[in-house]
Amino acid sequence: MQKRLSFALLLLAIIVVVLVLEALEPGDYGITYSGASPLNTLWDGTSVFVHVLSQEGDVVIVKDWSQAKNIEVNGYGCTLLFFISPEKSYSSRDLSTIRDIFGKRNVAVIVLDEGDYGNQILKAIGAPVKIQAFRYIGGLSNSSIVYGYVNISSKVIYLAYAFVSPVVLQGGSECYEIAHVQNYTVGVLCRANGKSIIVFGDGSIAINAALQDPNPLNPYRQLLALLINVVCKNSSSRLFLVDASSYGTRLMTLEELTSVYGLQKALSLYINPVRYLHYTFYSLPESITSIVFSITCFALALFLVMRYAKKFSKGASSRRIVEEVLPKTLVEVLKNICLEDFACRRTIPCISKTKLSYDCIKKVIKFAEENKQFRKELLSAF
Repeated sequence: MQKRLSFALLLLAIIVVVLVLEALEPGDYGITYSGASPLNTLWDGTSVFVHVLSQEGDVVIVKDWSQAKNIEVNGYGCTLLFFISPEKSYSSRDLSTIRDIFGKRNVAVIVLDEGDYGNQILKAIGAPVKIQAFRYIGGLSNSSIVYGYVNISSKVIYLAYAFVSPVVLQGGSECYEIAHVQNYTVGVLCRANGKSIIVFGDGSIAINAALQDPNPLNPYRQLLALLINVVCKNSSSRLFLVDASSYGTRLMTLEELTSVYGLQKALSLYINPVRYLHYTFYSLPESITSIVFSITCFALALFLVMRYAKKFSKGASSRRIVEEVLPKTLVEVLKNICLEDFACRRTIPCISKTKLSYDCIKKVIKFAEENKQFRKELLSAF
């Protein structure tokens, strides 16, 4: 009875580790983004913004800026980088990549943000502009809705803003104030070394709620078209990179899952425990996620040590045959899956032996930590 209980606990511990490893991997778990993400189709997302852009040129939604550095922008007459109300801080690697892309020919940056993360972008590219983050301009009765206008190329557009922050110029390049609310500047256009930078202190002017009306008189659509034309001018080939790396995540509702994946897959995603683990881990700060993963692996290692230390301490070497210590069924599962996996079999040749050593099994477990597909096969076997 005790042996069966130990085996069950060991099996449970391994499954937990595999689930955690799987949840830490990007994947299709029925999870989407929140806030002004281009992948958010709700009222506060910018999926409509992306649709409007697609009518003006090619669009790339950037989930990872380290991969975006491989995008060929020199083949386009005009490339625009959009950052709309980012919700997370950018890493130094992200900022370095953005700065490198901005340094290429015919690339411009447009930042629409009432918070402080947009300032990281502006600082990285050397823009002489700063958003006075969260210093919202109040309307009547301290309302967050205020009214103002944009004046670009002698064209005036009147807009309503929501939670708009002032934008201040810090000197240096050739900059113009292009948008005002009351006595505050909320939008500027700068040109430096042939580069254009446009900054607005409000991301709500690009969200779905503002752009969903397709009427050509929609002032927010008019503004977007005007900004593109001011930067790209007569260029016929346009590329738009829209940041999607800096937003939180949310679980898609069953209705959303069904509309995207169909009923059968929607139900399987809806009840998949990995979906909720994945959401939990990616909702936490990266440091906490790393701690959770480390603790889980440590707990499994501690269990193995406590459970089998006595058997190994009785004169057994590290090459002792594993089948005498670990449950035979578990060893067979690990061995069979590794043998069926070409990469595992090539990386760990000892797996082909009739009797496996403890060191060999450790190599298989390490391989599973580093190989997503192998973890999926291992999880399905259990």
